[in-house]
Amino acid sequence: MENAPKGDEIHSNAIAIDEELFNDSDLDEELGKLAVEE
Repeated sequence: MENAPKGDEIHSNAIAIDEELFNDSDLDEELGKLAVEE
Protein backbone atom coordinates (compact mmCIF):
# COMPACT_ATOMS: atom_id res chain seq x y z
CA MET A 1 0.00 0.00 0.00
CA GLU A 2 2.87 2.35 -0.74
CA ASN A 3 0.77 4.23 -3.25
CA ALA A 4 -2.33 4.28 -1.08
CA PRO A 5 -4.36 7.45 -1.66
CA LYS A 6 -5.42 9.53 1.30
CA GLY A 7 -8.87 7.96 1.03
CA ASP A 8 -7.38 4.65 2.19
CA GLU A 9 -5.85 6.29 5.24
CA ILE A 10 -9.18 7.86 6.11
CA HIS A 11 -10.91 4.51 5.55
CA SER A 12 -8.46 2.78 7.90
CA ASN A 13 -9.09 5.41 10.56
CA ALA A 14 -12.84 4.96 10.08
CA ILE A 15 -12.47 1.22 10.73
CA ALA A 16 -10.61 1.88 13.97
CA ILE A 17 -13.20 4.41 15.09
CA ASP A 18 -16.08 2.09 14.20
CA GLU A 19 -14.52 -0.79 16.13
CA GLU A 20 -13.96 1.42 19.14
CA LEU A 21 -17.29 3.24 19.23
CA PHE A 22 -19.73 0.64 17.97
CA ASN A 23 -17.96 -2.70 18.48
CA ASP A 24 -20.57 -4.17 16.14
CA SER A 25 -19.36 -7.53 14.84
CA ASP A 26 -21.47 -7.30 11.67
CA LEU A 27 -20.16 -3.82 10.92
CA ASP A 28 -16.58 -4.87 11.67
CA GLU A 29 -16.98 -7.83 9.34
CA GLU A 30 -18.19 -5.60 6.50
CA LEU A 31 -15.37 -3.12 7.08
CA GLY A 32 -12.89 -5.99 7.28
CA LYS A 33 -14.00 -7.18 3.84
CA LEU A 34 -13.49 -3.69 2.46
CA ALA A 35 -10.04 -3.46 4.01
CA VAL A 36 -9.02 -6.82 2.52
CA GLU A 37 -10.06 -5.70 -0.95
CA GLU A 38 -7.72 -2.69 -0.85
